[in-house]
Parts: sequence; structure tokens; C-alpha cells
Amino acid sequence: MEEKWLKLAEQFRGMAQLCQAFAESVESQPNTKKKEEQPITLEVLSTMAKKKAAEGKSTEVKAVITECGVKKLSDVPQEFYTEVFKKLEEI
Repeated sequence: MEEKWLKLAEQFRGMAQLCQAFAESVESQPNTKKKEEQPITLEVLSTMAKKKAAEGKSTEVKAVITECGVKKLSDVPQEFYTEVFKKLEEI
């Protein structure tokens, strides 16, 4: 009867090794879940514009804003927020 228990223990060890190998393979794979994108708001644009201006890029920031046909960031139509954000990032 002792031999039965030894065989059972060996099977459990084998299963434990498989579980460990699986866990290690999952950990080594890159996370493929897409991060949910945060909506671009006027506050986000303002923060980005202030950051770029502090870096000495006020002229470039102003140019991005005027490309939208407005004089102030707060006048940029909401449908242009994503485009303006991308352009500010590129500066």
C-alpha cells in the first residue's frame, strides 16, 4: 500500500512542476491587454501646453492652437482635442 502513496506523491510532484512551468511562461509573456485610453479634456491639453511652454516652446504651442483657427486654447473645439494633444506631444 505504501507504493500507491509514493506513486500518488510522484504524480502530484509532476502536476506541481507543470503548474510552475505554466505560471513562468505566463509571466514571461508581454501584457497584451490594451490600456483604456483616457479621454483628452481641456484640462489635459492645458497641462500639456503649460509643460511645453515651460520647456521654452511657447511659440510652437501657439502655432498648434492657431492651426485650429482660434487664439486661445480654451477656444479649441472639443473635436480637435485629440489632434491638438498629439501635435503638442510631438513638439
